[in-house]
Amino acid sequence: MDYKNNNIIHIVIAILALYFCYVIFIRIFSNDIEGFTDDKKDGKNTSSKSSQNSGANGIASNSATYSSVIKNYNTKLTDKLMVSKYKSDYEDVVVNMEDLVNNMMLETLLTADKNKPNQSLEKIVMMENSKGALNSIMKFINKS
Repeated sequence: MDYKNNNIIHIVIAILALYFCYVIFIRIFSNDIEGFTDDKKDGKNTSSKSSQNSGANGIASNSATYSSVIKNYNTKLTDKLMVSKYKSDYEDVVVNMEDLVNNMMLETLLTADKNKPNQSLEKIVMMENSKGALNSIMKFINKS
């Protein structure tokens, strides 16, 4: 019974981590980030982004504004995550996620389809790559 509870906890942590990664990804790459939206009226783009891109230097002329928007968003996200306050909790999440990935890799290996082993190997490689991402996250947490 205790083993099942640990698995449920790991699964919940994994789902939460994936959800937060998804939310962060969407917020970074969506058009809803302040400073990245295009206001269209009557089919014409009236955003300052468009007018800045049409200058003599094109995209380069907008780089300072773009950098400022990214810096502001980064500041807001840093304030929201409070890494220094929740450092040990975040470290636990990363360690638990890495344990989950290791268990999933082993399970994938042991349940590989003998007729299509490449599919299982591709999944294992993908999971191994995710461990590299987790290590990057841990380094970020530790430097904060």
